[in-house]
Amino acid sequence: MSLTRETIENLLRRSTMLAVVVALGASATVRAGASDDRYVVIKTKKAITISGEEIDDAKIVIVGGKIEAVGKNVDYPSDSRVIDASHLVAMPGMINPRTMIGLKLPRQRGNSSHKLVRDDYEPPEDETYQDLLEAGYTLLGVIPNGDGLPGQSLVVSTHGAKANEGVRDEGLVRISFRNPAREKKLLRDALKAAAEELKKEKEAASKPAEKPKADATKGDGGKSTSQPASQPTSQPAKDKKADEKPKKPEKPKIKPELEMLVKLLKKEKNVLAQIEIRRASDVLHLMGVVEDYEFERVYALDSSNYDDFHNVIDHELLGGADALVLMNPILPRMPLTVNPYNLARELSDAGCAIAFMPMGNNVRSHESTRERVSLLVRAGLKREIALKAITINAARYLGLEKDYGSIEKDKKADIVLFDGDPLDPFAKVQMVVVGGDVVFDRKKKGHR
Repeated sequence: MSLTRETIENLLRRSTMLAVVVALGASATVRAGASDDRYVVIKTKKAITISGEEIDDAKIVIVGGKIEAVGKNVDYPSDSRVIDASHLVAMPGMINPRTMIGLKLPRQRGNSSHKLVRDDYEPPEDETYQDLLEAGYTLLGVIPNGDGLPGQSLVVSTHGAKANEGVRDEGLVRISFRNPAREKKLLRDALKAAAEELKKEKEAASKPAEKPKADATKGDGGKSTSQPASQPTSQPAKDKKADEKPKKPEKPKIKPELEMLVKLLKKEKNVLAQIEIRRASDVLHLMGVVEDYEFERVYALDSSNYDDFHNVIDHELLGGADALVLMNPILPRMPLTVNPYNLARELSDAGCAIAFMPMGNNVRSHESTRERVSLLVRAGLKREIALKAITINAARYLGLEKDYGSIEKDKKADIVLFDGDPLDPFAKVQMVVVGGDVVFDRKKKGHR
């Protein structure tokens, strides 16, 4: 059978279109497959989300290192990478907001609030961070060494830490108020100086923009007093000054050591003061310094006994302000007695948010934290408060609660999996997932 030229051209066009469609279909399949490769699903016996109810037989869907969904019945691509932890209990990675592990920064004194831990930070060369990871800790807040205002804290991950880098490296201003006799005047003077700088900045900003000055060679009204011979009288020379925009007044230069304090007083986003106190009387001394200033702050109780803090639980800086308080998970005793009292519970009942830090800067202290917290729960601290104290509230102390501390959509996928309840001292960490990657699996000890 012979084909006309028109028929042949139609067949060729159809063949070309079919080839294009097939090619596009193949391309779409590849793209979909590449997109699905980002999906990681963790199947768990239970997910302790911190942000909501505990979910039995939960699935945690991770996309691009962040949590996409969590629930009992959630959808995900059929070719997702599945981590079978159906016999384990999942919770967010634990966080220690205050440590000096890995710190190389020399001791600072006075006002060094512009100094960054990042500049002198090197992670330990031994297995310390891996041991902390295996204990369930995924984030550390490394504080600057010193007294007064020694600098700004650095937040690092216990997995893949690098020198001079961190999850967060500025904006967390450490303020030591553990020795009011020495540090009270320092802080008062620093805040006063910062307030003066802020006042100058506001005054400069309120001044009207300066208009361009008229040419000194011109007379009345800016008109030229003489006309060059070469310039036609019908075409007066154009004044370039008239086209210049008014200049805004320059901001006054601020001393480096006052910059972060000015930002604190301006309540700039992501700037937070971490104030450390040692005894109840320090709260009263601190009040005399900060009562005239408003800025974002959290507190750390830097003491080994807390035997007198029951006197200031309701103080307007603490319970009266619903403050976030970081403390060791211990049961102090009432003065001159052997009777313990649950300071964490009483602070919580007064309205404070509680965060816990390990008792020391060593691995053993981190490993024993869950046991200590469980004792506080047995002594009356609510379970949900205790779990928040080692996760979301610890993240709040570091200003990172939007990204860490709970298992919910859009949070970083730092997840620890236990073979029992996390507050059971005998439960062990069996697996740690960071950003969707298994960075520790007890069955494969040594996995990185």
